[in-house]
Amino acid sequence: MLNQAWEDAFQELWNHAAHHRGIREAGADGPHHLHSDTLPQWPRTCGADVIAIASIVDAVLHAAPLTWGGYGIERAWRRCARELEHSALGEPGREYRHNRTF
Repeated sequence: MLNQAWEDAFQELWNHAAHHRGIREAGADGPHHLHSDTLPQWPRTCGADVIAIASIVDAVLHAAPLTWGGYGIERAWRRCARELEHSALGEPGREYRHNRTF
């Protein structure tokens, strides 16, 4: 049940961001994108958007009990938080350059 709630929340955030910020297509990135990036399209959120989203995700992750696989999620989240700190905080009004992986 919890997974479904996360998926629903993700889809709502994705749809809202796409409606208000537009969509970026994978083909528009050129040949330099990573092969591990499999999303064909994603919302063009700005730094302030991802900081707001991350503040909610961060609070939920810190409140949730650590379960199997949690250390990997925690490690990935810390990496994401460092990217936010270096990119989104300094340019809150510009399109976040790590949108595809965020």
